[in-house]
Amino acid sequence: MRDDDPEFSACVRSFIVWHLRHNSNAGDTAEGIARSWFLSEQERLPTVQRVLESLRAQGIVRCAELPDGKLHYTLRRAPGVRRRGGNGASD
Repeated sequence: MRDDDPEFSACVRSFIVWHLRHNSNAGDTAEGIARSWFLSEQERLPTVQRVLESLRAQGIVRCAELPDGKLHYTLRRAPGVRRRGGNGASD
């Protein structure tokens, strides 16, 4: 399967959004997602990065820069919506 395959990218996007919506405290870097979720960091990292950037541009996820310069992505929530089971912080 080619890394730039639109069908694969759509599957990656669907899985990331589903996972973040069903795991309210979930978040990870593109590298972590490619390695842990797809078991092939080097081969899938470009697709994961493109999908995450697209989701960020659409306002579905947000990202924060970590001290090592990597970006950490989490689901963006509507104002006033609190995370379940967390520390009560809201987005």
